[in-house]
Amino acid sequence: LSRSYPEDRLRADLRLGRYAAANSKAAAIEGLDPRLAALTTRAASLGREGADVLDLEKEARVAMSRRDVSAALAWLDLASLRGSADLDTVASALRAVVETGADPREALGPRLHEGWRAEFDSCRGIRLDPARPSAQ
Repeated sequence: LSRSYPEDRLRADLRLGRYAAANSKAAAIEGLDPRLAALTTRAASLGREGADVLDLEKEARVAMSRRDVSAALAWLDLASLRGSADLDTVASALRAVVETGADPREALGPRLHEGWRAEFDSCRGIRLDPARPSAQ
């Protein structure tokens, strides 16, 4: 239990948008989960505190338009930590698309699919190994 406490505090900072604090904590945690370390690094790359979910969504969209699925998933996962159920759904759909070739329309539903169609079209044909760690 005491071993997970520093990572729990780090996750709390990420949830609250305190990215510099999260980055400082991450540097002090020995054996930090690599996915959590990647999320912290991605969050710190914004260069500012308190970025809202819309900022994270914008970054995810830009990454998808560049076909950078790993970056897109990290931004979407950060938005999910900030409480965005829609972006959590988008992240799950993107994982399904790149890991299994799933149809994003099925995972997203009509409203989300319409809003994210261009980004998913940009990522068409990309495949990631589901065994490879991502920033979940």
